[in-house]
Amino acid sequence: MSVTTVNHANVAGYKARTLRGAVQTGTSSQGLVTVSSTTGSPTVGTAHGLDLYTFTATGSVTFATGGVVTMLVIGGGGGCGNGAVSGGGGAGGYTTEYVVTVEARAYQVVVGGGGAVGSSGGDSQFGLLTANGGGVGGLAQTAGATGGSGGGGGAGGGASPGAGGSGKTEQGSNGGAGSSDLGTHPCGGGGGGANANGTAPTGSSPTIAGTGGAGKSSSITGSATTRAGGGGGGARVTNSAVQGGVAGTGGGGQGHGSNQSSTAGTANTGGGGGGAGQTTTGGPMVGGSAGGSGVVFLLLGAL
Repeated sequence: MSVTTVNHANVAGYKARTLRGAVQTGTSSQGLVTVSSTTGSPTVGTAHGLDLYTFTATGSVTFATGGVVTMLVIGGGGGCGNGAVSGGGGAGGYTTEYVVTVEARAYQVVVGGGGAVGSSGGDSQFGLLTANGGGVGGLAQTAGATGGSGGGGGAGGGASPGAGGSGKTEQGSNGGAGSSDLGTHPCGGGGGGANANGTAPTGSSPTIAGTGGAGKSSSITGSATTRAGGGGGGARVTNSAVQGGVAGTGGGGQGHGSNQSSTAGTANTGGGGGGAGQTTTGGPMVGGSAGGSGVVFLLLGAL
């Protein structure tokens, strides 16, 4: 499906593709798009003087009349790697607000689940538009996975840190690499966010793991809200100065560190999960968190 991105203004006479793929000239027939039924129990409210349907679970929507709809689709965030000093999970893919023309028929709505520890997030979808799930963070010496945003790399050994995973073009950003140190206090990289790459730990013997990439803001609900932040990397906590990676703004999870427990990505933001830590060399993983589930917004009209 090819759609046209528009500025936040009422639109008349713009070109848009329907979800079946036929090119049409749309009009801003606000208030004329109506819904006859839904499944999946979406929340129904208003924003910008228009009806807003928020899907936090998979379902469907049947339009009684066709017309212009603004949609925002976010995939589920990736979980952290399932091992010590792992990378943070990448945020779920974030589709910039698209305005499309829908037809009077039923459309499936899929909301991707947040990835468990060791798993990437699930894809979200409306019609033919898919927002990919975030990539899972890497284990020690293992790269983060590709996804809507890429997972952070796990801590490396010598010259082989785990690389950050790649984010999908127009959906997200790359994860940060893990530290090259597997000695005193190795650290994982931060997962990518919708608006910025995750970062790598600073220095060859860092004291703070990689930060999750920042998410992106949208006002589709009527107020500016940032979503799809990456998860912070995890750290081996050998002293009180070693910190877990900071969560990416927009629902990312905090990485495990000294006096810090890892946290999960926030539900329905597509945030990546915070990385797992370790307390002693060769010890078991400590903490480690899942990604947050995705969300689909359907505004019945053009922003």
